[in-house]
Amino acid sequence: MSTELHAVLDKLDPYPACIQNGKFDLLAYNSAMRLLITDLDEVPIAQRNCVWLTFTEPRWRERIVDWEQAAARQVANLRVAMAEHVDDGRWKALVSRLRTESSEFAELWDRHSVRGVDAGVLRQIDNPAIGRMTFTVSNTWVAPGSTTRLQVLLPADPHTVERLTRLVADAG
Repeated sequence: MSTELHAVLDKLDPYPACIQNGKFDLLAYNSAMRLLITDLDEVPIAQRNCVWLTFTEPRWRERIVDWEQAAARQVANLRVAMAEHVDDGRWKALVSRLRTESSEFAELWDRHSVRGVDAGVLRQIDNPAIGRMTFTVSNTWVAPGSTTRLQVLLPADPHTVERLTRLVADAG
């Protein structure tokens, strides 16, 4: 990960931001993203994958409002992304592990729904320390044809800005 992308992530605080690859691995994140749902620094690196965490980390299920809808969207996003990697063992291993660990993932995967990564999706998070926050998701790909993207959760209301500012300051 380039030092420039790390600098961008840091400058975006208190807005949660991360760098994800096409497989939804979290490659880097800022303080706000680290603390938004659970402390990502406490998650083993091999498990820092948004789809994996959605289906295997109970705090993600508890804190993502409309979890069912978000989970279905993520599986459909992964299926689209995997179309370009059907022979890649790492991608197959992720899907296999998810199918083994989560019957809900397996059921959604077997529906064969497809959906590209959207911009402008509303996402709500319930953080136990600071309350409910509402975001608009922004995705920016880091280079033409790249599957690596900068994802920023833009606060959708003033209360979310206030709560994020407090979250980052308290961690500081």
